[in-house]
Amino acid sequence: MVSRAERTIFAQWWWTVDRWLLAALGGLMVLGLVLMLAGAPPQAERLGLSTFHFVNRQVFWMSLAALLMAATAFLNERWVRRAALFVFIFGMSLVVLTLYFGAEIKGARRWILGVQPSEFVKPAFVVLAAWAFSEGGRRIDMPANFLAMLLLTLTIVPLILQPDFGQTMLLSMVWA
Repeated sequence: MVSRAERTIFAQWWWTVDRWLLAALGGLMVLGLVLMLAGAPPQAERLGLSTFHFVNRQVFWMSLAALLMAATAFLNERWVRRAALFVFIFGMSLVVLTLYFGAEIKGARRWILGVQPSEFVKPAFVVLAAWAFSEGGRRIDMPANFLAMLLLTLTIVPLILQPDFGQTMLLSMVWA
């Protein structure tokens, strides 16, 4: 067990991380893998792929997500905001590119290069909007409501143009 007296990076992380949330995420990942093991092999065989094709892909992406989650958990507040800003700008540029170069599926352009960029925008938007509101509450000279409204507008206009009503409503409700 890690002692509170230790001042290593891991010890500080261990005593500040939400261990219940971490356990819940781990449980969801294991449950998802179990369900994937139950349903994916017959589907893979039906498509002429190896039996555990989808399971192996799930394990790969889940491992990558777990590493990214662990790395993100070690960031301090300033670096979380910076990372969110970078991810937001990158994701929004992909969302705009999707309008022009994305594959049209059932009348909507939401996918580019095999990913849906709005999925990357969501967590970054939440962090940036929360930061704007918290700064507005802390500093009187900060036009937080204006910045948060501008952020919402810049985010949902390209989503409306895709059209992606679900993501637009989700981000609007989170912002509200």
